[in-house]
Amino acid sequence: MKKSYYRRKYLVDGRYQLSQAAAVIIANVMVLLLISALLSWFYLIAWDGSVAVNHNQRIPFYIMICVLIVTLFSVYFSLRRSRSVAGMMKKLHTVLENAGQGVFPEKKLVFRNSDYFRQLATPLNECLNQLQKKQGVDEAAMIGSLQELVDRIEQDEIDNAGVKRSLGEIIRALK
Repeated sequence: MKKSYYRRKYLVDGRYQLSQAAAVIIANVMVLLLISALLSWFYLIAWDGSVAVNHNQRIPFYIMICVLIVTLFSVYFSLRRSRSVAGMMKKLHTVLENAGQGVFPEKKLVFRNSDYFRQLATPLNECLNQLQKKQGVDEAAMIGSLQELVDRIEQDEIDNAGVKRSLGEIIRALK
């Protein structure tokens, strides 16, 4: 039997997640620049140039390596963390959009354990159940009204004006 593999998507909502990552990167770079300025200032004051190795020449290289490492880690953890919000919101959007068109999920909505606000699944499921019941009741009432109209037409109990009036009422109720 062949196993199916699920590949995790880290970039669920690019606009949100990349702006989140950019904010984290900017904050980390600002901190690194502040630290590099303080280190450079420390070396200029503490060392008078009488040492054998000039440490000040290597500081920009060390800072660039630190900036690169911090940027990579920041992007990775930011995308991973923002995925728990963006993935849930995308799922919510899809379910609500479908429910607005009258298509309800077959199973209860469940979020991942790592998702933030996963407690929203319970009230959302209850809301969808109520909407589904209401839609079923409305459909049953409309079917009953149409069947009653058909029966009255077959028994010649209603004239054309009455048919038009009854159909108009059913159409208004459907809207």
